[in-house]
Amino acid sequence: MNLTRREFLVIGGAVALSACNRDRPPEPASDLLLGGGRYRKGPDAPLEFVLSTVDIARAQRATAALDFFPHGIHLNPAETRRVAIFEKIGPGACEFDREANRVVRPIEATKDHWFYGHGTYTADGQWLLCTEAQRTTTAGRIAIRDARSLELAGVIPSHGHAPHECKLIDGGKTLVVTNGGGPMNGPAPCVSYIDLASEKLLEKHEPSNSRLNTGHLAVADDGSLVGVSAPRKGLENGGRGGVSIASPGRSLKTLTHPVELVNQMLGEALSVAIHNDSRTVAVTHPDANLLTLWRLADAEFIAEYSLDRPRGVALSRDLTAFIVSCGSAAGLLRLPLDTLVPEPEPIMRESYITGSHLFSVANHFSEMGALGPTAA
Repeated sequence: MNLTRREFLVIGGAVALSACNRDRPPEPASDLLLGGGRYRKGPDAPLEFVLSTVDIARAQRATAALDFFPHGIHLNPAETRRVAIFEKIGPGACEFDREANRVVRPIEATKDHWFYGHGTYTADGQWLLCTEAQRTTTAGRIAIRDARSLELAGVIPSHGHAPHECKLIDGGKTLVVTNGGGPMNGPAPCVSYIDLASEKLLEKHEPSNSRLNTGHLAVADDGSLVGVSAPRKGLENGGRGGVSIASPGRSLKTLTHPVELVNQMLGEALSVAIHNDSRTVAVTHPDANLLTLWRLADAEFIAEYSLDRPRGVALSRDLTAFIVSCGSAAGLLRLPLDTLVPEPEPIMRESYITGSHLFSVANHFSEMGALGPTAA
């Protein structure tokens, strides 16, 4: 059935809400992590791209070749063997079958637009939302596709430029989008909260440090927002990334202390994960060779760790540890939350996940129930 954009928003939004009241699909029996990788078989060989699936409990790894570098990887809650995979700024995207370990079909970007790295399914798995930007102007929008046919059902504005990551919260009512913006004299970066049913912009947050873009985000169960950023376009060489936190009802404040540590955070603050029970935030800083921990309640610094180019960070299935990918071979390290001391031996020495993120299958839907700006 072909739906107009308005029909999608009314029908799809209602279905998403009702789906949140049903039981989630059963969690996998093991701790499965997904991530993208790229490598060369020799110094003069071409780049090759893979999706890597790591079963931590069994210490097993499986890879599948793709024709683009995977960035965002998003599970369909109605059929968790299926994932949507997106390239960061480019035409590459596909639907992938995890159990068969193969690409099912490509996903086509809309005319004159690039995919910008991420997407999300509605809670019922009926609709796939993707961040896209106009190729020349970087004006942002969210493309809405029927998850079964992948046909375009409509678009809504991202309320910014160069949108990157998007997450549904409030049981699927509210879409949170990071809009990376442009150079210092260009469009401002921001995080937009969008009501899906009306397309209305509910809130817009800009980081207090205007030299930062807005890249990736995590949302706590109380609605607190953590954004991690790279230097804005044109400031990359020698610029510093940053971590910003917005408690419910407050603006997005970039952390400035401890000063010595913040001054070391060269380049991009890349990946972020929140442990809700302890209110602990983990952030990777690959160019600075740092992993940092922060306390969500008062935005205070907890600890820093010197690691070789840390990239992805995710929670373990049992929520007792952060898992971090780092090093030239993309090894996986475990950081238990009870000790905050990295385990001496890696979980896996070569995960092939050299990309920006680790995606935990078990914990993939943890933010869906987080409170949004209009929640009581």
